[in-house]
Amino acid sequence: MGIAASMMVVVVVLLLFAVGVSASQPPDLTLGGLNVPHGIAIDGTTRTLFVADTDNNRILIYHNCDSLTPTSTPDAVLGQPNLTTTSILNPPSAASLSSPYRLTVDPGDM
Repeated sequence: MGIAASMMVVVVVLLLFAVGVSASQPPDLTLGGLNVPHGIAIDGTTRTLFVADTDNNRILIYHNCDSLTPTSTPDAVLGQPNLTTTSILNPPSAASLSSPYRLTVDPGDM
């Protein structure tokens, strides 16, 4: 399986297990649960996966995406102080995000 295909499998697995399968099963934020994810980017040099978790107002970062499992916890979060906070900061700050939608990565610069 090629790199692009294997990354798509990883993303599908993350979505199935982190988003929740119904309205009665909300996302588990302690595992980096996703809420309307709208964008992904992969740094092919560092093998880091970035996910725009739009309605949680954050970007989740998974280092070494080759070893991700359905229960993998993100290694870092941008736009929120931790994995369980999802609100839009008011007033906004340099460390906050509001509904990130698309991502682009400059390989090797993160």
